[in-house]
Amino acid sequence: MYRILLVDDEILVRDAIRENIDWKAMDCELVGDCDNGKAAAEFVQNHPVDIVLTDILMPYMDGMELSRFLHDNYPDIVIVIFSGFGEFEYAKKAIQYGVSEYMLKPVTAMELRNVIGKMKEKVDQQRKEKEKLERLTQTSENYQKNAIVIRSRALQGFVDNIKTRQESLEELAALGIDLEAACYRVAVFELDLYSDGSQLTAEKRQESALMSFVLFNISDEIISKEKAGVAYQDGDNKVGALFMGNRTREFEQMELEFFCEPGTDLEWFQYWRSYCKNFLLSLGIKEENLRLRDHDAEELCFYSKATTDFEYLFPFGWGELWGIADRTDYDLTQHQNHSGKSLEYFDPDDNTKYIPYVIEPSLGVERLFLSIVTEAYDEELIDAEKNDVRTVMHIHPALAPVKACILPLVKKLKEPAGELYAQLAKKFVVEYDEAGAIGKRYRRQDEIGTPFCITYDFDTLEDGCVTVRDRDTMQQERVAIADLEKYLEEKLAF
Repeated sequence: MYRILLVDDEILVRDAIRENIDWKAMDCELVGDCDNGKAAAEFVQNHPVDIVLTDILMPYMDGMELSRFLHDNYPDIVIVIFSGFGEFEYAKKAIQYGVSEYMLKPVTAMELRNVIGKMKEKVDQQRKEKEKLERLTQTSENYQKNAIVIRSRALQGFVDNIKTRQESLEELAALGIDLEAACYRVAVFELDLYSDGSQLTAEKRQESALMSFVLFNISDEIISKEKAGVAYQDGDNKVGALFMGNRTREFEQMELEFFCEPGTDLEWFQYWRSYCKNFLLSLGIKEENLRLRDHDAEELCFYSKATTDFEYLFPFGWGELWGIADRTDYDLTQHQNHSGKSLEYFDPDDNTKYIPYVIEPSLGVERLFLSIVTEAYDEELIDAEKNDVRTVMHIHPALAPVKACILPLVKKLKEPAGELYAQLAKKFVVEYDEAGAIGKRYRRQDEIGTPFCITYDFDTLEDGCVTVRDRDTMQQERVAIADLEKYLEEKLAF
C-alpha cells in the first residue's frame, strides 16, 4: 500500500483528484489532503507518507517551500508538483529540492495515474535500497562487534577499576594496547535517544547503534593519530575516550601568546584585558551579559601574576568564555630547561638579554560562536493585536553568512534583478529570492541574519536606484546601483 498526501489550495481540484482516481485499484491510499504547505508539513510529521502531490502557489507555505522542507527532513518522500507555472526558475528549484515529477495543469486522470505508477516504482526502489542498507549495516555491526568487544571490555574494566592497575595494563598490553602513563583522563559521549520525544523503536535503536559505531571509529582514529590515548565502546549508545597524560589537546582552542619585556607584563596584561573586552562588545555582545572576574591571589597559579576570566550569560547560566593570563617567563623557562637551548631575547636598544614574559589571551572558538549566536537571536513583537512576532538574527554584518539578498518587487523584474544579483555575487555572498510577497521575503532573510535586503522595483528602471532595507532598524533608503558596492563595503566593514 502506497500512502499519498494531496496538497492544493483549491478544494475543487482536490475533490476532482480524489474522486477521479481509483486509489484502491492502484494499491494506494489517500491518507489526507491539505489546502496549504504549512498544513502538509505538519501532517507528514505525524503521519507516514510515501508520495506528496502538491501545487505551487498556496498561502502560508507554497509548494516550493514545502518541497524544500520535505527534501531536507523527509528525503524518502517522493514529491510530484502539478502547477500552471512552467517557468524555468520553478523547474530549476524543483530539481534542486528533489522533486521527482513536474506536471503542468490541467492534469488529466490518465496522466496522473501514469505519474503515480512511476512514483510507486521509485518508492519501491527506495524501499529496496533501504532494506539493502539495513542488511549491510547489520553485517558490518556483527563483524566489527566481535573484533572490538574484548578490547572495549578490557578498556572499560581499566576505567572502572575492576582489576588492579597493573593487571589491567598487562591485559591491555596483551591486546597490543600500551597505556603506561602517569595519569589519565576519560570522556564519555552518549547518544541522546530521547531528545526529540519520539518513541524508542527498533529502527531507532539500530540507527543509534550504527551512529555509535561511526562515532567510535572517528574518535579512535583521531585520538590514536594524535597518540593521545584510545577510544572504546561503552554499551550500545556510548563511546569512551581514554586520554593519557595530564592534559588533553584542545582541538577548538585558539592559543594566542604575546611576548613582552619583564616589568612591562602587567601593563600589557591590562592592554589585552581591555582590548579583548572591546572586541567582544564590537561583535554585538551586550555589556550586561558579560562580566570580567579577576582571580584572587589564592586562586592564581604559582607562576601567574594576573588572570582574568571573561564570563558570558549563556541560556544555561554564566559560563567561562575567555581567559587572559600573565604567565610570566614560566613557559619559555621550562622550554629552555628541557630543550637545553637558550630562549633569551637580545634587546638591541639597551644591549640586554632576557627571557620574555608571556601574556596569553586564549579563547575557545565554539564558546565564542555560541555567545554570538545567543546574543544575536531575538523575537521582536511587531504588532501585539495581530500577535505579529519577527524572528531575527542580529549578527554583526561582518559575521553574517549572507550579506545581502536581491528581491525583485514582482517577477516581471526578475531579469534586471538577476543581473544585479550576478554583479554583487562577484564580491559578496548574496542571495536571490522572488518567491512570495515582499514582506514574507524580508522575514525569511531576517531569520538567517541577512543585514540588507535590496529591492529592485519599477522606479529602479527610471532612476537607477534600489531600496535597501536594514535588518536591525527595518528602515529603508534609496541607493544608486552605481554606489551599491561601495555602500555595502562600508556597511560590512569591521
